[in-house]
Amino acid sequence: MKYLLCGWLAITFVLEGQAQTYQRTQEYCEFVVEPLLISDKCHARVDYGQTRSRGLFQDVDKLRNPQTQEAMEFNSAIDVLHYMNEQGWELVQVYVADSSDVRYLLRRPLLTNSTQESGFP
Repeated sequence: MKYLLCGWLAITFVLEGQAQTYQRTQEYCEFVVEPLLISDKCHARVDYGQTRSRGLFQDVDKLRNPQTQEAMEFNSAIDVLHYMNEQGWELVQVYVADSSDVRYLLRRPLLTNSTQESGFP
């Protein structure tokens, strides 16, 4: 009887521990700088977990102005980092994915939907 009671209590604690839900406290994004062909400016293609666009002329992943929804132009990757820092993002890591594909990983504290100020949809 004693072992049965101890076993039941152990199972109860294990099941209760598994029922816990965890909430995210950080959100992450990654961007790649794409130079424009006709100027010395660039765009930032941002991945924040959305479905990736396909095709040659798809630009839905580009960082957009929140008011006009036009793709934003930047002077360099540092210019993009300054803009993202103004939006609350912090640089975590820079790495090279392909031979010339430099990626920038950023994070920020998770914002509620009512206070989100990023340029993302």
